Order: sequence, then structure tokens, then C-alpha cells
Amino acid sequence: METVEINTYDNVFEVSKQWLLANTEADSVEEFLDTYTWDEGEWLYFLYQKDEREFEIGILTDQIKQGYRLFKNNGHTQEGLLHDSSKKTCYQFSYFDSHGAVGDLEADTLEKMAVKIYNLGFQVCSVGHHKILK
Repeated sequence: METVEINTYDNVFEVSKQWLLANTEADSVEEFLDTYTWDEGEWLYFLYQKDEREFEIGILTDQIKQGYRLFKNNGHTQEGLLHDSSKKTCYQFSYFDSHGAVGDLEADTLEKMAVKIYNLGFQVCSVGHHKILK
């Protein structure tokens, strides 16, 4: 897959040429690169981040539907467990740090729960790779 770098005011990011053409009105990559402004680069960066976020949430949703229930946050200071809600809603996500319970979330669908878990910065954790939840 061929990629191209796009500049923004304070970032440079890389996208596939196919993604670039699908998200601009340019007839070719070369035309876009010769004429785009940093404002357009900013907009594309925002759009690309949105697409990447949706893609990552889709992967997380699929993992949850496959039965994954243990999670770690990005800093590995918290762990979470997805389970049936004790509060009579459909699903509950409870998360902990080394001192105990931090909080919990509820959602009525796995899709909505995946978004909430993602927004907290949690990712699937394999069994045996968790330290807080025993």
C-alpha cells in the first residue's frame, strides 16, 4: 500500500493514497499535494483520526463479542472487567487500580460499551497479563 505524508500546522501524518483520493476532490494524489493548504491538511487530519477511532472501536467491539472480558488502560495502572450489570441494565464495566475500585460504566449494548471502554483508554488484556484483578 502506497502512502503519502500530509502536513498540518503542527503535525505530519501518513495516509494511504487510496484514502486520500477517497476523501478529497482531487483527481490525483499529485494534484492534491501540489495545491492543498495547511487548513485542508488540518481537516484531513481530523477526518483521519475519526476514521482510525471508528476502526479501533470496531476491533474492540468484535473482541468483546468474541468473549474478551479483561482490559488494561493505556498506562497499565488500571484494569477492568466487563460483566452483566448488577444494576439491572444489560452490561457493566468495572475498573480498578492497585488501591481498589475506581468506577464503573453501564450500557445496554456491547457496541455502546465498546465506545465507553475505548474512551477510557482501555484495551483487551490477555488472561495472565493482569496484575490487579485476580
